[in-house]
Amino acid sequence: MRGVVAGFPDFHVSIIDLLADDNRVMYEAKLTMTHEGEFEGIPPTGHEVEIQEMAHCYVANGRIQEYRVYFDQQEVFEQLGLSE
Repeated sequence: MRGVVAGFPDFHVSIIDLLADDNRVMYEAKLTMTHEGEFEGIPPTGHEVEIQEMAHCYVANGRIQEYRVYFDQQEVFEQLGLSE
């Protein structure tokens, strides 16, 4: 997350839907952010990005043990102007 926030300092998550029980959390969210810093070797483009993601978290003893996020990385590259 530090790398994401360094590359996209205005990173914002809006939860669309959320399901939870004693040890699992799943959510769908919209992410909005502007590429204003270097991210994974990519210099800042100044482009705004808006994508949707799904996440699955496994929690035990009050701590996240496993966190998986699913999103379309190609969509991010396209919005950054890095691919067609």
